[in-house]
Amino acid sequence: MARALLELAEFVGKPSGPQCILLDEKISHADLAAMAGVARENASRVLGEWRRRNLVLNGVSHGYVVNDVAALKREMNET
Repeated sequence: MARALLELAEFVGKPSGPQCILLDEKISHADLAAMAGVARENASRVLGEWRRRNLVLNGVSHGYVVNDVAALKREMNET
């Protein structure tokens, strides 16, 4: 999931601070799940956990904000 979100951020994201990237495109949990090769339910669970940890924000427009790129890179390396 982290790799898919970071790759998406690289291609369509807009810098929004030192460790923040704004994804201002409409991206569904199903879209992210397909990119990551996981079930939509798993993608929703992971995104919920990242929101609780303030790594990813949503509800900003209709996209996401990757709030801590370095932390997501660590997540990517731990899985």
